[in-house]
Amino acid sequence: MEDTAIPYELPEVRDHSFFFIDQRIEIGLEAKLHRHDAWELYYVVHGYGHRTAGDSLESFTAGDVVLIPPQMLHRWKYAPESADGEGCVSYLMVAFSHTLVKRCIDTFPELRNSLAEVTFPTDALKFGPESSRIIRRTLLEMNGLDELGRLSTMFRLLPLIFTSPDRVSVGKPIRIERD
Repeated sequence: MEDTAIPYELPEVRDHSFFFIDQRIEIGLEAKLHRHDAWELYYVVHGYGHRTAGDSLESFTAGDVVLIPPQMLHRWKYAPESADGEGCVSYLMVAFSHTLVKRCIDTFPELRNSLAEVTFPTDALKFGPESSRIIRRTLLEMNGLDELGRLSTMFRLLPLIFTSPDRVSVGKPIRIERD
């Protein structure tokens, strides 16, 4: 693991309740080991490599969908040979604050009914085949939507990612003590 974890603040926090990107980047430009105050839902569209999430280092491949909880150290390191012909990999990612989740629960009875008994995970989670299929389709759909369309799609995503039965832990939080 690298010595330094980069604190990362999501862009446009003031004017948006969540952040969505369709990212195609050159190998080596992906984020270094970092943490932030948001949930990160990450779908690997093209590429493979190794993912650090909390205390775990595991392989990932195209099609994987993973949820990283707030404040968890994590990194996606793509293998150079997994790049496309132009040296790029791609992913879709949505990051959102826990405040957004709480406000939605407080404001919308429909979401409150779906999430009332949820214990929010502290582990990083990888989704199984059925949930991954639905999440991938939903994130791809978000790509063609404006801000309000994406917001309404978030209402569909939240219950799925927090109540999906086919998910497994792929990393537990670690505590770094400083002298």
